Amino acid sequence: MNYKHLYYFWMVARIGGVVRASHRLHITPQTLSGQIKLLEQRFGGALFVREGRHIRLTEAGRIAADYADDIFAKGLELDAAVRESLRATHALSRPPSSSPLRPQSHPVAHPDAAPLMRPLSNDATRTPGFGHLTLVSRRD
Repeated sequence: MNYKHLYYFWMVARIGGVVRASHRLHITPQTLSGQIKLLEQRFGGALFVREGRHIRLTEAGRIAADYADDIFAKGLELDAAVRESLRATHALSRPPSSSPLRPQSHPVAHPDAAPLMRPLSNDATRTPGFGHLTLVSRRD
């Protein structure tokens, strides 16, 4: 199973529409629909019923969405546990610094993980701590 296809399906199911999910995922609606069709082919049936411009989950789609909820929740737990373990290991193995200035690291969440960390809504607010990192280059 392709987990990216499952993730795309899951996002559409949670958000409730291909166009809105495509905006959140930064891909075209056509690409998103194509990826979901590949997942439906993999399963051998429809996960959504298309009704004009609206979609709703089929029974198989509801089952897949429930499993996807669990899969992606476990993925977040895995990420947090591994990062915490690495931070603890790194803190124990680092010698004390004689410099008063210590470099600070600021973890940046992967943009695809941001939708998993906040409740879905129709507003355009962002979750604190998540966003887009913009690099600016200046030539003198």
